[in-house]
Amino acid sequence: MKFYLYSIALCCAGIFMGCQEDEELNLLGYPENPVSIVTPGESGDVSTMKVKATYNENGELVTATSLRHTWTVSLATPSPEDVVLQIAPYCVNIPVDKVELSETTIKIPAGYVSASVTIGLKGDDFSFAAENLEAQTYELGFNVVNAEGLNLKTESATGKMVIEKDPYLVHVSMAGENGNTVAMKRVCKDGDVIGGAVEYSFEVQLDRPVKEDLPISFSVAGIPEEFLGDASFTPAQVTIPAGEKNSGEIKWAISNDFLFANEEDEEFNIVLKPVFENTDMVSVNPDNESINITLNKTSSLLEWVSGTQSNWSQLERDSWIATLLDGWSGNPEDLFDNYTWGAGVQFVEINTSVGEIVIDLGKEENIVGFWAAYGYEYSYPSGYKYLSPLKTELFVSDDKSEWTSLGVVDTPSTDRHYINIVVPIKTRYIKYAGTVNSDYALMKLLEMKFYGEKEQ
Repeated sequence: MKFYLYSIALCCAGIFMGCQEDEELNLLGYPENPVSIVTPGESGDVSTMKVKATYNENGELVTATSLRHTWTVSLATPSPEDVVLQIAPYCVNIPVDKVELSETTIKIPAGYVSASVTIGLKGDDFSFAAENLEAQTYELGFNVVNAEGLNLKTESATGKMVIEKDPYLVHVSMAGENGNTVAMKRVCKDGDVIGGAVEYSFEVQLDRPVKEDLPISFSVAGIPEEFLGDASFTPAQVTIPAGEKNSGEIKWAISNDFLFANEEDEEFNIVLKPVFENTDMVSVNPDNESINITLNKTSSLLEWVSGTQSNWSQLERDSWIATLLDGWSGNPEDLFDNYTWGAGVQFVEINTSVGEIVIDLGKEENIVGFWAAYGYEYSYPSGYKYLSPLKTELFVSDDKSEWTSLGVVDTPSTDRHYINIVVPIKTRYIKYAGTVNSDYALMKLLEMKFYGEKEQ
């Protein structure tokens, strides 16, 4: 037992003799220990994160995320002794005096691998960047400037936020009173234009306030060159004041002379666009960069429509009288009998292909629409054969003697026809003229209605 105790004593003495206070640990073979500064990213930890800075609708500079951010300073492996790191702001295009760090000295105790540091702008104030209206990149971060510890490697120890600031651009949109794409129809007849003046009102709208006064003039295309001088904008030029986003109303108009350059029906695709003296801070919204007006010039007041229109109101037919002209047979009263099935009149093609009927409305009425129902036949395997006209023409008269055509409209092979009259026509007498389909040589008209304008 004594020998055993003596042996233990010798061992303990040997241990204490081998670890004198004035001796150093032999750590010459300890590997390099890189220091990194990282934060979570979309695909793992990153030393650089990107943030977008944009101007909002009020012209204020905003960022997609807070510029105050916490980073992790990490060692590749735990150190056998305490690590002390001195850190300092890392900035590009940001004054250092606007930056604040949560600490400038951090300590990672022996056996640990990380510590946290928060960096941001004083008062979270990034407004100084808003004064630069150009696109600009800013960097906000920190790096290790001094390290105390075993075999530390700090060359890449930088963590930063890269802030990509958009330029201050105002995005311009043209906003028409009834949309940016509008269709107009004007009827040119006997030297007159029916349908009103050719004009349209719009505004210029910006997505954010301009920083300085923005003068805007306008251009027009789609009119024959010799008539471009007849077009005008009122006012001819507008200025959106600094801090504002809207031009107010602008009216475009053109005289009717270009409509009489020839007698043919035409379609004009008119484009109104803004023109800027200085485009450095202006970007035109491609979705609303212009006002597009499709102007159909026609000599016909009639247009085919797929059904009754919202402004139509059926006129009472009790006192109407229909007179069948050559080629028709049947009882004309059947045209106004509330659509008794199968009862109507028919026209057989013999010497002419046009069947005419005169209707006396009993008094003057404002007419805006016409409806007719036609008979049909069915046979196998041919299917349905609609006994409707290929074309329909309407005439009006004050005395049943002198007739004025409202125009001719192509009508499809179907049992219902709806015809809109582009502008209301005041008349008592109407003449219907249908062009028979020569493949059938027969037209069967069952019912007829005219519509006045519905009261608002």
